[in-house]
Amino acid sequence: MIRAMKASIKIYPIYFIYGAEDYLVEEEMKKLMDEILTPQGKGFNLHLFNGAEHGSREIIQAAQTIPMFSPYRFVLVREADQMAENEVERFANYIQNPNPSTCLVLCGQSLGAWKKQQAKIEKVGKLIDYPRLKGKALVSWIKKRMEEKGKTLA
Repeated sequence: MIRAMKASIKIYPIYFIYGAEDYLVEEEMKKLMDEILTPQGKGFNLHLFNGAEHGSREIIQAAQTIPMFSPYRFVLVREADQMAENEVERFANYIQNPNPSTCLVLCGQSLGAWKKQQAKIEKVGKLIDYPRLKGKALVSWIKKRMEEKGKTLA
């Protein structure tokens, strides 16, 4: 049975989540995964890759595969910023015509070699930057998190 998607967020075919705040990058990625896949769907439709270890062909092949028993396939590439420039360039055709039933999520500390693909990704997907939190922004974030948990800070 296919689960009805929650109407809370729009699902893009490509996301690039990056920044110095690893915790926030990871949290955003998990939020997307939980929104897109049921616990049962993860067995068939979750593909995990590491940009430093896997090639573009393998990742693109997974992204082009039709999902099983779910409306979406979730392809996660951690350390996407560690991919060689020639590997990133191989994604150009996929980015211009992504599989609408796949959510390809690229994560890293920076855009790296993906900087040249940024405009193409923005046309079909979403880039999310989590720069280092400092000063008032950090205090505000901590207070908000504590409030979400029903706690207060002085």
